[in-house]
Amino acid sequence: RVQTLGCPSSARRLCVSGGTGGLGLLFGHWLVQSGVEQLVLLSRKGTVAQGGLQHCNKLQGSATHHSVGVELSDVAMERDSNLAVERGMTGLVHSAGVLADALLPNQTQAGLQKVWGPKATAAWAMHRAGCEANSRLELFVLFSSVAALLGNPGQANYAAANACLDALSHERQEQGLAGTSVQWGAWAGVGMAVASGVEEQLRGQGMGVVTEEQGVQALELALQGEEAVVGVVPLDWSVLFGLMQGAVPSFLTAFASKTAPQLPKPGQTQPDAEMQL
Repeated sequence: RVQTLGCPSSARRLCVSGGTGGLGLLFGHWLVQSGVEQLVLLSRKGTVAQGGLQHCNKLQGSATHHSVGVELSDVAMERDSNLAVERGMTGLVHSAGVLADALLPNQTQAGLQKVWGPKATAAWAMHRAGCEANSRLELFVLFSSVAALLGNPGQANYAAANACLDALSHERQEQGLAGTSVQWGAWAGVGMAVASGVEEQLRGQGMGVVTEEQGVQALELALQGEEAVVGVVPLDWSVLFGLMQGAVPSFLTAFASKTAPQLPKPGQTQPDAEMQL
């Protein structure tokens, strides 16, 4: 069992965008357990996502001791992002996201905008609202994706939108502001990968799934550090590098030196994947 320590930030009034999604509810409950006094879950639809019901029930149980609310809000809209800041928000966890997968020749402007709005536009709107209000948010966490780190077939739009989150986190730190972007791998039990059933496909690519306890601990560690962007994905390096057939990107060469690339034989059991933060 992973030992968790709680949120290291002193922020006590937080908003979570994508707040009724699986990850929004999971980390909303974690924030309340960490001592957040007021939590607002921002949601464009207000419906609980697949895998989020248990965390929703836990949050409802916590509401007797903490202020927990759900608001219909699209922070990609200037009015809604300004309102969140004006209400005295001291921290943000931006977990919203939408998929519109298609191979590159089939990517469309509509598909790009569908993915771009909840991710990149919303993150920029919250950043700009905080700057214009001269509000120095103590916590500004962006949920990016491993698609921005390693790429993924059919997700050029999603990878681009998440890369913007990573760039925004770097920009905020350059300005002396809080900023942490986490490039999450697929999650077990919650998140958008649950409905798509891609776990077996990922294992064939040398990737595992992030458990809830692993994810919570990884975010705690990321917030204790000073890195603007952190990747969190369980990897089987031998499978991953074997598929690359020697064409290892420069930013992964330090890991390549630790293992001999090797493709699995048919029917061979895979070793446990290694979590790298």
